[in-house]
Amino acid sequence: MSEELQLGEITADIAIDVHEPLDLIEALNKSGKKVVVESLPTDIMIPGEPGLALERKEASDFFGTFTSDRFGDQMIMLKNLKDTGLWRVGLLLEGSILGEMKHRQMHPIAMQNMLTSVVWGWDIPIYRVEKKDFTASTILYLADKVNKFKCKDCGHKW
Repeated sequence: MSEELQLGEITADIAIDVHEPLDLIEALNKSGKKVVVESLPTDIMIPGEPGLALERKEASDFFGTFTSDRFGDQMIMLKNLKDTGLWRVGLLLEGSILGEMKHRQMHPIAMQNMLTSVVWGWDIPIYRVEKKDFTASTILYLADKVNKFKCKDCGHKW
């Protein structure tokens, strides 16, 4: 796989799906990294060896769609990307889990079991972002981690 994600004729440090919020796209664009907006199989893709593919979910959406076919399809997509060996994957979970649990009057064990099933059942780590304002900085931090051991002179990774 090339050093940068190839999306048509465009290369990028971070690729974000066309359906992601405009404020997130704008925040990533301000970072100085090369960001492209494309139709992607998942919400965010950070190229590397391996790269990182993320599905971003707001807490309300996570709890609201957990048992839906759409959520299962998204987790299958992440698992398939991971199985190629070219991508690490994760679920980027935004917002207050406890606040959403209280809003939905969920039992804490039910909420914990939902989170655990993503990690245990799908083997997909969860990256928590308590405040939506921190989503872009978390993505940028992960982008730096994906490319942490890259030689500045020749691009070799170790």
